[in-house]
Amino acid sequence: MLPEFIERSAVLAPLQIILGSLSSLSFMVLLVTGLLLTFYRTKNRSFFMRFTSYGKMSLTNYLGQSFFGSLLFYHWGFELGRYLGITYSFLFGILFVLLQMVFCSWWLSRYKHGPFEGIWRYFTWIRSNKK
Repeated sequence: MLPEFIERSAVLAPLQIILGSLSSLSFMVLLVTGLLLTFYRTKNRSFFMRFTSYGKMSLTNYLGQSFFGSLLFYHWGFELGRYLGITYSFLFGILFVLLQMVFCSWWLSRYKHGPFEGIWRYFTWIRSNKK
């Protein structure tokens, strides 16, 4: 509706960016609030507790998804995005997250935190007595 009210492109373009960002932020807050309310109102939280190991290694998972996803789907890697299409790429993403969940459970059964979380922790406390 903005183009109907604002004609100057010098004002319209930044305003659309700002409103788009605010729209994304409000949608994210709505999703997080819904998940938190569902978690705290549910008596049996065993389903949600399956995701704790995945959350404890969020930096490692984020970097892993970024690296392997771009390696598999972009032109500098195997470029599977061109051949798989949207549906198979989505299913592949779900499979990759499930594999990461298995890896996270295995890793955290042996170590206190993820590999990149350990590096982050080291550099955070590098000049401190606390390590």
